[in-house]
Amino acid sequence: MKKLICLLLSICCFTGMYAQNTFSVSGGTRLVTTGGVQVVLGQGNLTNNGTISGSAGGGATWIFKGPIIFNGSGSTTVTNLVIDHSYGITQLNSVISVMNTATLAAGNLISNDNLFIRSDLNSSANLVVVAIPTGTIQGLTVKTTVSAGPCPSYTPSVSVNISGPQITFQWQTSGDNTTWSNVTGATNNSFTPTVTGPVFVRCLLGATTGNYVDTANPIKLVFNDPDATISGSNSLVLGNTANLTGALAGGTWSSNNANIISVDPTTGLITATGLGIATVTYAVTNSSGCTARNSYNVSVISSVGAPVVTTTNPAAVCAPGTVNLTAAAVTAGSDPGLTYTYFTNAAGTTVLSNPSAVSTSGTYYIQGTNSTNVSSGLVPVVVTVNALPSGTITSAQGAVLCGTGASLSFIASGGSTYNWFRNGVAVSGVTGNQLTVTTTGIYTATLISAAGCQASASNNITVTSSQNPKASFSFDSYCINKPVTFTNLSTVTGSGTVNYQWSDNAGNTSSLAAPVFTYTAAGNFAVKLKVTSQACPGNTDSISIPLPIEAPLSAIRMKPPVDVVINEAASLAARNFGKTYLWTPSTGLSDATVANPKTTLTADQEYKIAITVASGCVTVDSLLVRIFENKIYVPNVFTPNGDGINDKLFINLVAVQRLNYFRIYNRNGKVMFETNDATVGWDGKFNNQLQAMDTYVWVAQIFDNIGNLTVRRGTVTLLR
Repeated sequence: MKKLICLLLSICCFTGMYAQNTFSVSGGTRLVTTGGVQVVLGQGNLTNNGTISGSAGGGATWIFKGPIIFNGSGSTTVTNLVIDHSYGITQLNSVISVMNTATLAAGNLISNDNLFIRSDLNSSANLVVVAIPTGTIQGLTVKTTVSAGPCPSYTPSVSVNISGPQITFQWQTSGDNTTWSNVTGATNNSFTPTVTGPVFVRCLLGATTGNYVDTANPIKLVFNDPDATISGSNSLVLGNTANLTGALAGGTWSSNNANIISVDPTTGLITATGLGIATVTYAVTNSSGCTARNSYNVSVISSVGAPVVTTTNPAAVCAPGTVNLTAAAVTAGSDPGLTYTYFTNAAGTTVLSNPSAVSTSGTYYIQGTNSTNVSSGLVPVVVTVNALPSGTITSAQGAVLCGTGASLSFIASGGSTYNWFRNGVAVSGVTGNQLTVTTTGIYTATLISAAGCQASASNNITVTSSQNPKASFSFDSYCINKPVTFTNLSTVTGSGTVNYQWSDNAGNTSSLAAPVFTYTAAGNFAVKLKVTSQACPGNTDSISIPLPIEAPLSAIRMKPPVDVVINEAASLAARNFGKTYLWTPSTGLSDATVANPKTTLTADQEYKIAITVASGCVTVDSLLVRIFENKIYVPNVFTPNGDGINDKLFINLVAVQRLNYFRIYNRNGKVMFETNDATVGWDGKFNNQLQAMDTYVWVAQIFDNIGNLTVRRGTVTLLR
């Protein structure tokens, strides 16, 4: 005790306490923090095997600056808690209950489900999350202004006591606290549902990062129904009176048979006016506008010597269910030891053959006989077997959602209220006979009668969707008199079956997916494609693309012919305007499908060159390739006499890339003429002097087309 007092004095006398390394509360020690105390724990261990408590009104704050490892089996309750785990990993191996505010800062926290936010002790308790911990935080409860409200509907405000920039919220509802459905758009920390019947509400909490997740405890929202329970005597001797009371005062009393039981509508005083059983009903409405009713059977007997049979109408059932009139609850309150006989009529002449399984609604009669063979009068009991509802689902707009944002209206019949389902999952919040559908699926409905009996609608509706198509196409050619094949590139995924309509300004039309048109004149045409959904005629799209029909270029015979040395590869060249090329025949060609093939021949060859352009038009040119034995040809005689015939000596070259030199020597070896231009010839002169008739020697050096350097010699005779 002395140790405890000293510890408390030290806490009350200072505004803060700091502990590092090991901090232990053990045995029967109690550590109580009040006032504006801050308890700051640095790195180390805190073990509580005693009691740590804080005052909610005192504002005591515990601050964990980690890494902290919290252990122990003691009870730990603090008013405020700040876990600044940016210094390392704070690990909670024992339960800490926070009565007011818990703030989680940056870093990692391993809670092991040991952090409780005690909104059960303090409704304002809340959790502020700056960084997402590892594990879950418990004790986060849903808060609501009311859990019951007025009829026929009310809108309570519900919220969760948690905040933080990385927290996500998803509100869910359930009819049975087992099967839950997300509420579309309810993704904030508060939610205002419209309650039209008993419903469970909870909020699924998560995090945009990390692995924090917690499901808050659900609450049940119900109507504020009044209590119409009746208490009082259920058996009277003829002529006597008794008082019946309702659990909630202020209601109205009535009797179904004033000749047996009369009742004061305000006070509930009943008077036995005749033999038999009458049903007294009490109806009461509370301040919320909700009404409840309850019925109570009262039996009137002639004297206290006859057996007393008291009946309670059994609960109504739904077909094909049955009612057991032999159940003890039906005759509860009757004299003990009676033997019962069951009749179908008030005269007691027709015995009920199946009292343990009555399947037909109606009034039946029970007679009790005691051990001395004295029988009671016939006491009525009412059996209610409600028929199952029967109905269908109809949709005047069909079962196809036409385009983005489309909706359908379904109407169900045969029920008082309805439960709707999509693909077997309940549609939340809809209990009327009309459902607005915006998504595909199989829709069914459960019909609920006013008596609460349920049956499925006799049909279901499968909803599909048809998205707007996107028209697109291409064509393979655009040449005169050549069939143009159109390739349909339209996007019709999700559009269902579609119709195609093609047309152009030349009078062509087609409904095929990929038609073929032929144009007999060159010019500019426009081709249009319209795509229409069969299920949704309003879902349509069209596109118009220009089509420039061209005529082919005129063919030519290419000049000059190409001279080639026998068996030596040479390059050929077609006109450069085509997209594809085809040389025929392919004799000697390296590739007959290129514009510039190489050829190796042993004889002259005439080629046809089919040149195809982008439009598909074809032009067929021709080219002659001539074959020569040698690359260099020089005449052996020339006559520079001025007659205009053979006046100059020229060198003739075949398949030569470059002439390095062409020289003429006289008998003395003197150079008479030299050139590297094959178009320049010798006129028989040297220094502008005509040379003598004689035989001269020529020498030529060439660089041929395949990269070889060649030198050739010969003689030529100059004549006059």
